[in-house]
Amino acid sequence: ILGALLMTVGYPIRFKVVAVRPPGAPRPPDFNHIYLMVGLPPRDPQQWVPLDASVNKPPGWEPPAQMIDRFHVYEIEDAA
Repeated sequence: ILGALLMTVGYPIRFKVVAVRPPGAPRPPDFNHIYLMVGLPPRDPQQWVPLDASVNKPPGWEPPAQMIDRFHVYEIEDAA
Protein backbone atom coordinates (compact mmCIF):
# COMPACT_ATOMS: atom_id res chain seq x y z
CA ILE A 1 0.00 0.00 0.00
CA LEU A 2 2.81 2.42 0.86
CA GLY A 3 4.33 1.97 -2.60
CA ALA A 4 1.01 2.66 -4.31
CA LEU A 5 0.51 5.81 -2.23
CA LEU A 6 3.99 7.09 -3.03
CA MET A 7 3.53 6.42 -6.75
CA THR A 8 0.16 8.22 -6.68
CA VAL A 9 1.86 11.43 -5.52
CA GLY A 10 4.72 11.11 -8.00
CA TYR A 11 7.51 9.21 -6.23
CA PRO A 12 9.32 6.40 -8.08
CA ILE A 13 9.67 3.16 -6.19
CA ARG A 14 11.69 -0.05 -6.31
CA PHE A 15 11.48 -3.28 -4.39
CA LYS A 16 14.60 -4.87 -2.95
CA VAL A 17 14.55 -8.57 -2.10
CA VAL A 18 17.33 -9.93 0.06
CA ALA A 19 18.54 -13.22 1.43
CA VAL A 20 19.39 -12.33 5.02
CA ARG A 21 21.83 -14.56 6.88
CA PRO A 22 22.80 -13.91 10.50
CA PRO A 23 26.54 -14.37 11.13
CA GLY A 24 27.41 -18.07 11.40
CA ALA A 25 24.07 -19.27 10.03
CA PRO A 26 23.86 -21.49 6.92
CA ARG A 27 23.21 -19.83 3.58
CA PRO A 28 19.46 -19.36 3.03
CA PRO A 29 18.17 -21.29 0.00
CA ASP A 30 16.08 -18.38 -1.25
CA PHE A 31 15.33 -14.71 -0.70
CA ASN A 32 13.59 -14.19 2.63
CA HIS A 33 12.88 -10.46 2.98
CA ILE A 34 11.50 -7.66 0.78
CA TYR A 35 11.19 -3.93 1.30
CA LEU A 36 10.37 -0.75 -0.57
CA MET A 37 12.84 1.86 -1.78
CA VAL A 38 11.73 5.38 -2.75
CA GLY A 39 13.61 7.61 -5.18
CA LEU A 40 14.60 11.13 -4.13
CA PRO A 41 14.12 13.65 -5.55
CA PRO A 42 10.96 12.34 -7.22
CA ARG A 43 11.54 13.60 -10.77
CA ASP A 44 15.20 12.63 -11.12
CA PRO A 45 16.19 10.21 -8.33
CA GLN A 46 19.78 10.58 -7.17
CA GLN A 47 19.24 8.53 -4.01
CA TRP A 48 17.10 5.48 -3.14
CA VAL A 49 15.91 5.44 0.47
CA PRO A 50 14.85 2.11 2.03
CA LEU A 51 11.41 2.05 3.68
CA ASP A 52 10.96 -1.21 5.56
CA ALA A 53 7.53 -1.22 7.21
CA SER A 54 8.08 -4.66 8.77
CA VAL A 55 10.62 -3.45 11.33
CA ASN A 56 10.47 -0.75 14.00
CA LYS A 57 13.25 1.32 12.42
CA PRO A 58 13.36 4.81 10.86
CA PRO A 59 13.27 5.45 7.08
CA GLY A 60 16.68 4.68 5.59
CA TRP A 61 17.27 1.54 7.67
CA GLU A 62 17.95 -1.76 5.92
CA PRO A 63 19.52 -5.02 7.06
CA PRO A 64 23.25 -4.60 7.80
CA ALA A 65 25.47 -5.39 4.82
CA GLN A 66 27.23 -8.23 6.66
CA MET A 67 23.85 -9.99 7.02
CA ILE A 68 22.86 -9.73 3.33
CA ASP A 69 23.91 -12.87 1.51
CA ARG A 70 22.55 -11.66 -1.85
CA PHE A 71 19.92 -9.26 -3.19
CA HIS A 72 18.00 -8.16 -6.27
CA VAL A 73 16.32 -4.83 -7.00
CA TYR A 74 13.09 -4.77 -9.00
CA GLU A 75 12.21 -1.63 -10.90
CA ILE A 76 8.53 -0.66 -10.80
CA GLU A 77 7.19 0.98 -13.95
CA ASP A 78 4.51 3.62 -13.47
CA ALA A 79 1.42 2.56 -15.42
CA ALA A 80 0.22 6.17 -15.81
